[in-house]
Amino acid sequence: MSLGAGSFTPDAESHIDETNITELLHAQEAISGPLEDVERALMIEAAMGNDVINFLNTEAGRIIRFQIKSDVRDAHEKLARVLPWRRRKIQELQNRIAVGESFLGYLADMVARGEHAYVQLLSADQGA
Repeated sequence: MSLGAGSFTPDAESHIDETNITELLHAQEAISGPLEDVERALMIEAAMGNDVINFLNTEAGRIIRFQIKSDVRDAHEKLARVLPWRRRKIQELQNRIAVGESFLGYLADMVARGEHAYVQLLSADQGA
């Protein structure tokens, strides 16, 4: 999943936000009493995905994503020009690339897991 410099939006079909998470939580409790551990875990994961989406859409989130992408791009460019016997410099640049790509990957994974949990909660709610 690519996290662009602009506004971040998940799938429209499985979009999670504070309102639909809260509505789903209250509907589940009204129908079946207290939530089971699996449902609670799904709620937490869906809420966490929502928190990440909200963060990515803030000014700070956009700046951080831009800075990480810029740093990774810069490291790629420098890596292409570094002399082959400068092993420490090559390792440093490879580490910068790996850290930036990993961080963006973790954020994308958290969003995807949150959306998946939300879809599972919707399925369970419609099946009940």
